[in-house]
Amino acid sequence: MLIPCLGAIIACTLFSISLLLMNNNLINYSIIFILIGGFIYGVCGKSSAITMGANSYITNLTHINNRTSMLGRLLGVNCLGLSIGTLLLGIFLTFFNYSDSIIFCTINNLLIVLILLFLVIDSNTNENIPILNDHSSLIQYNDHEKSIHCTNSMKLSDNNNHHHHYRNSSYGFIQLIIEQFYQSYQFLFQKNSNEKHQLLLILLFTILFNQMTKSGEQDIILLYLRNEPTLWTSQLYSYYLTCYYGCMFIHLIFILPIIEKKFSLHDTTFIIIGLLLKIIRLLLFSITKHKEWLFFGAIIGSAAGYITSATRSIISKLIYKTEIGASFALISIFETIANLFGGLLFTLIYNYTITIMSSFIFILDAFLHGLILILFIWLRFKLILFENNLNIEQNDQ
Repeated sequence: MLIPCLGAIIACTLFSISLLLMNNNLINYSIIFILIGGFIYGVCGKSSAITMGANSYITNLTHINNRTSMLGRLLGVNCLGLSIGTLLLGIFLTFFNYSDSIIFCTINNLLIVLILLFLVIDSNTNENIPILNDHSSLIQYNDHEKSIHCTNSMKLSDNNNHHHHYRNSSYGFIQLIIEQFYQSYQFLFQKNSNEKHQLLLILLFTILFNQMTKSGEQDIILLYLRNEPTLWTSQLYSYYLTCYYGCMFIHLIFILPIIEKKFSLHDTTFIIIGLLLKIIRLLLFSITKHKEWLFFGAIIGSAAGYITSATRSIISKLIYKTEIGASFALISIFETIANLFGGLLFTLIYNYTITIMSSFIFILDAFLHGLILILFIWLRFKLILFENNLNIEQNDQ
């Protein structure tokens, strides 16, 4: 999690240099520094790498019974930061300038680096039995629990020695990166594919879809609200985002833990609720252009935060703790790919359909989410049946 923050500090420094060059009418050189800063920030992982590390850290420290609410709280705090950030952006655009906002971002990233260095300790990664597992793997674990534990301890010790050796040379560092990619590849394409692995692949696909549509929606909503007939200002749009992420924070920090504690709902139930309310929000964009209704859509559509936290919770329950790093690394890669293509794809569709129906992209997006909703309804029954069969097999032993 340190690398993205350091990358952000370097990028902000380059952006500041770019502003100085722009003030001296050296626009071409200014653009070069902006591109270099954006490249460095992207190579360092941006916020996706921080999210991946934080999710992995929380998963290692939580029990399976409260993991959904804890991951939801993590995402809720993230949404609170987004809400405050967009509110501050509106204030900076109104009363200050870009250089002040860059300085503010630099100071905050320095503060995060200090917190990570001095206040956050490393988490342990002991193996545990996943909730949803196949019968053969469960028997194998029960028969060889001690030997597996000893073997994994040796592997962890051996890996630490390898990592220490890798850090001593640039060639070893490259080898370490290749090894991590290979572990992620093995996790994604297992030789002995079973029902559990197939469910994992479906969940990873839904994460890719969710992030792609989320990235595209951010660009399209901005274009849609800033153009005719709505013609929102930058400040009003920032307040809209503040409302959206602020309500998502309330959902994930307060409402989600209460519902989970009182009703013990299945993770897929939260996902279905989030999808339904998100579809309503998207349809409101195509039905009305009144600010009040659009802000109402932001309030109810903020329940979409359930989708991400609950999906990651299901994935963490399907796998062993030794696979958590690889799984969240894959999720981070998928989210980065989705961010790259999501905005481009949605913008192209919006540009082609703006003269025919400016809100067509929202109708299409709602339809696609309807298909994913059907998929999760099927997946819900599949997971519940899988859990019941596993419990029956455990009781028979």
